Amino acid sequence: MSKNTWVCLFIGFLLPLALFQNCGSQFKANESQVSFSFCKVQGDQTKFASSKIHLDAPFFAAQQKVGFTERHYSIVLDVQCSLESDEPMEFLGQQLVLQDEHKRMQKAALTLAMPANPDLKAFELELDNNPCLLAVTENHDIKHTQSNQTFAVNDPQASNQAHLSFLQHSQSLALQSAINRPVVVAFIDTGVDYNHPDLQSRMWRDSSGRYGFNVLSQSYDPLDDDGHGTHVAGIVAAVENDGSGVAGLTGDYVQVMAIKVLDRSGEGTSQQVYNGIQYAITNGADIINLSVESQGRNTLMEDALRDAVNAGIVVTAATGNQSSEITNGDLYAPAYIGPGLAGVISVASVDTQGVRLSNFSNYSATYAEISAPGAENSANSNGGILSTELNGTSKRIRGTSQAAPMVTAAAAMLIGYLKTNGIAYTPKGIEDFLKSDGVMINTNLRPYVFGGGILNLGFLAQNLTSYFSNASAGDGSIFNGGETSGNSCTIP
Repeated sequence: MSKNTWVCLFIGFLLPLALFQNCGSQFKANESQVSFSFCKVQGDQTKFASSKIHLDAPFFAAQQKVGFTERHYSIVLDVQCSLESDEPMEFLGQQLVLQDEHKRMQKAALTLAMPANPDLKAFELELDNNPCLLAVTENHDIKHTQSNQTFAVNDPQASNQAHLSFLQHSQSLALQSAINRPVVVAFIDTGVDYNHPDLQSRMWRDSSGRYGFNVLSQSYDPLDDDGHGTHVAGIVAAVENDGSGVAGLTGDYVQVMAIKVLDRSGEGTSQQVYNGIQYAITNGADIINLSVESQGRNTLMEDALRDAVNAGIVVTAATGNQSSEITNGDLYAPAYIGPGLAGVISVASVDTQGVRLSNFSNYSATYAEISAPGAENSANSNGGILSTELNGTSKRIRGTSQAAPMVTAAAAMLIGYLKTNGIAYTPKGIEDFLKSDGVMINTNLRPYVFGGGILNLGFLAQNLTSYFSNASAGDGSIFNGGETSGNSCTIP
């Protein structure tokens, strides 16, 4: 039996697949920002999106009547420029004070208390005259993408985690067992229960032994008080084969960096997410998991994700749980950014039962780039994904929040393998290979997910091994994902 066909035998046949063609090389970074097409661009080096003012006209007009609120508006600073300035940094007469952690970042977003009847010309003049001030932008409300209905489990076991077999996780274990270089995954969420017995040994620590950062309190205690971040982290990193709890999709090479940006109700702002992403960049994350959502265009998110991929970080983003089609007129951040920015991967949810789009999942043949299990049966209140919960327990939750970390785990496996073998890579290369060589194709999903791709870890491991068995594949060049293994599997 050929090793190139074993993964597909469970459906009975192997069919050729017209692989996704990435034409990002047709764009020059200094000519393109976020291009909402399949021709993805790698991040560029611009300081902010395209201009300094990102407040839409109707909203700005409304503020001339009622004034700005502290919660909803942000100013973005070039931190080094600010620190080197001889004068205190101000905007419209308000002093801008950087917190200690901000001072270690390249950029930071601060909250503004704007005056009533703001003058657009005054905005423009002050921004243009101060190179340290990068942008004024709306600060959208953010929430995690958790489905509301959950079902607690008292005695969880790996046999109750249907997504493990669905993803053919066991067929990736041989490859994963050989990974000996750490992969740091930043979960920008409600924090993580770092005392959970299934996560404690997998926690990342900084040089002072701290597990991450709490953007809300500006402290170094990112303890989860909601449960969402702990659940998401467990899907990737819960310790396997330890005789208790649940199993994650990776191994000891993964380190969980906890960044708390959402409160105990799972809510926050895009400014908090922005600063959380900047923390992950500053502290060497390899992957960022964003199981969060906000509606509409979000320039803070666009800028932060461009910074992340410029820093070599892969980002996974949940599409959201509104059962809606994502269109140019109905965008959901951060998912809509994925198709235009190489290294950011937008993830929709499928059910493990019936292999169909989950009934809660947002979808789009353009904006949903890959799918993964976010439920076992999305029509059933106890049909969620089983993972870690607060206080050492476990729980089932349904949502695209649960699908995104499945892809995070796949990216971690691929990055870990490349690091172990001393092979350089780009975020674009990781994304390209995952979407071409880490999926099964379900033709029925093509109206809802680009290409109909469903993540499969077993197939990814097989194709990764096959690709690097070619002597020329490890010749010291940067892995860019452009050359695939040639193995594909289609489910008609």
